[in-house]
Amino acid sequence: MRLIALNGFAGSGAPWRGALVVRGQTGGAGVLLDPTAALATRLEVEPALRRRAGLDGNARAVVLTAAPLEQVAALIAMRHGAPIDLYASPAVFESLTQALPVLPRLQPHCAVHWRMVPVAGDRLTASFAIRGGAGLRGTAAASAEDARLAERAFFGDFTLHGDAWLHEVAAAYGLPLPLEATGQTLAGFLNQAFHGRPVVGDRTRLDGMELVVREIVDGRITRVGIKLTPLPPPGGGSGTS
Repeated sequence: MRLIALNGFAGSGAPWRGALVVRGQTGGAGVLLDPTAALATRLEVEPALRRRAGLDGNARAVVLTAAPLEQVAALIAMRHGAPIDLYASPAVFESLTQALPVLPRLQPHCAVHWRMVPVAGDRLTASFAIRGGAGLRGTAAASAEDARLAERAFFGDFTLHGDAWLHEVAAAYGLPLPLEATGQTLAGFLNQAFHGRPVVGDRTRLDGMELVVREIVDGRITRVGIKLTPLPPPGGGSGTS
């Protein structure tokens, strides 16, 4: 494996920061690691730079370890040319499609194929292979912050004890409660929903929130994750007049 640092000077003489490129010992396609917008712009106009990096083939491989504005701008700058194989975790992919929805805007100009790096939930490390990368493989590891965000995304925005009353939780957030949930604790409702055999990660939805089994001790649900979800618009059902 070879590491190539792509950095240089712009026309004004000011340095520009690029990215690391990984290539196999025998050549093959290169892989951009967290490219910057400055580098992406230069790759568009400098064929020699693309050849040096092994990025002049039928597809371009990009690994993103996060989704800050710098990397978002780089993807936008790469919108012309060959399709992009994007290696990213589910959290990064979600950021690029929802928080900073750059991928939907790229698709009309350049095909982007998401190659999932499966770091999510309680899986904090994962190996992945680069397609067409002359046998290149990588290992991704979540940071402590990544792990915290992944846990929150899976289990919900906050956690309550299983003995908390469901009607009190719903009232605190101004949410409606179905009749069958009246007089139930969080644990009792989930236990009933899963026929007395819940496992960690089981979830069920009510209007405005999702309940997630977070912890079970001696067969009892002791902690429940709460994810607040949008309520459907009033009168959203279809009818006839």
